[in-house]
Amino acid sequence: MSDAVLRSLAIFFFPVVVFVAGAGLMGVLAPGRKVAGQKPLNQRWGGYTKSEVDGYWRALGDQGQRAEQRFLKLDLVFPAVYGAALCASLVATGRMVGGPVLVWPIVLVVLSMAADWVENLVQIDQLRAYREHGEAGLSPRRIQVASIATVVKLVGGVASLLLLALLLLLAPR
Repeated sequence: MSDAVLRSLAIFFFPVVVFVAGAGLMGVLAPGRKVAGQKPLNQRWGGYTKSEVDGYWRALGDQGQRAEQRFLKLDLVFPAVYGAALCASLVATGRMVGGPVLVWPIVLVVLSMAADWVENLVQIDQLRAYREHGEAGLSPRRIQVASIATVVKLVGGVASLLLLALLLLLAPR
């Protein structure tokens, strides 16, 4: 394999490894937030409703809800970590092609990070309200905001990674 191909692979897999390692670490630091047969809210590509949030958090029980709170607080740091890794790879790709750093791929990363923060902040607030008042504490409007933010985060993150791959494939060798 040529040096250029190895460099491209390293640039592409850097944010992937950062993401997988960070997600794994968060799982270790906040265990017990899984419900059999259900995806965690932050991984639902189709979003979620107030009743789905109620069902998920109810199924978690007290210990699982505490784990979810820890996870959500840790997840306030994670967007900066994976976002920095993706941006570093995009900057390195721009240097490889000998041109300026393209702003729009970085804007996509920042949009994904912002959506992740919105998702987490709303869920932290709603989980607190849920623990205090049960389902009555949930706001359908806020849950909808978090749900949209989740979808934007997931789509933006995958689009950023695909865009990185495309730019690396188009880079001169």
